[in-house]
Amino acid sequence: KCVIVTGAGDKSFCAGGDLHELDSMRSLDDAREISRIGRRALDAVRYFPVPVAAALNGDALGGGAELAMACDYCLAAGHARLGFLQARLNLMTAWGGAADVLARCGSARGLALLLKARRLSADDALKAGLLDEVCAQGQDVDELAQAWSAAMTERSRAVLRGQKALAVVMRRGMQDALAEAEEQHMANAWTDPAHWEAVRQSFSGKKA
Repeated sequence: KCVIVTGAGDKSFCAGGDLHELDSMRSLDDAREISRIGRRALDAVRYFPVPVAAALNGDALGGGAELAMACDYCLAAGHARLGFLQARLNLMTAWGGAADVLARCGSARGLALLLKARRLSADDALKAGLLDEVCAQGQDVDELAQAWSAAMTERSRAVLRGQKALAVVMRRGMQDALAEAEEQHMANAWTDPAHWEAVRQSFSGKKA
């Protein structure tokens, strides 16, 4: 009736893309392919026929934050951090994350979150509208996720699938409207020398 997406351990929910692995992919075509592959993966989460919750057992950063936002509901451990850090590397969202953040937070606040590129504490992410629930002191995120799952299983399959289908129609409209623009702007940023200089500084331990 529902799905919970989480990570292993308590350090990281999902760290996002590995820039070391992607270092050789520098063309516009490469950038578009990175965007398309990631978007297809996250669209499978967004448009899954039943509700999907992200249970942040640890940090969700960069592409990991995009995965969290692709879910319908976001829960987090108290120590977890959420951050769209792409702008620190003169990059931007690639997998539909911009539309998800703008839908959750509104255009002004969402834009500020994407451009400031801060690591937000769970409480700050909750206040910003990026999270729906944060564990109370001493509470485990698995416990919080199971409570959400129990609430979902009280509903009939028809209701769960029906309400999710309506949400998908609305969500798909915004995603489709922004997909081509996000892919193009991400590719432009990816191939900009400023991005690769920021990556170089990051690899060398300097502040990007």
